[in-house]
Amino acid sequence: MQDYNNIGLAYQNSSSSVEALVNFQKAFEFAKDPKTLTSTFNNLGTTFMFLKNHEKAIENLQKAIELKLKYLDERHPSLATTYHNLAALYRTIEDYSSALEYSNKALYIDRAT
Repeated sequence: MQDYNNIGLAYQNSSSSVEALVNFQKAFEFAKDPKTLTSTFNNLGTTFMFLKNHEKAIENLQKAIELKLKYLDERHPSLATTYHNLAALYRTIEDYSSALEYSNKALYIDRAT
């Protein structure tokens, strides 16, 4: 449900990552369509990144990418956003080769759109 995603984003923007996580998990429970699922996985991923749970962040961002590749064009701007998020996460954990890989994927999309 998009309302829980919106509430979660408000909490995330106010640096209340735990409350954001609770709402994104509620959104996931109610998500029925691919668009809501991909947004929720992306939002969960960025929230886990803020909470420094890097493993869960990668897991959720990868799930968002899998779904986006299944339901969206490979050059969709939403996919670039998730690539940017994953690249930022990999920079944070000093996995620079992965950061570069996902930054280049995002750049490809950004240049194409």
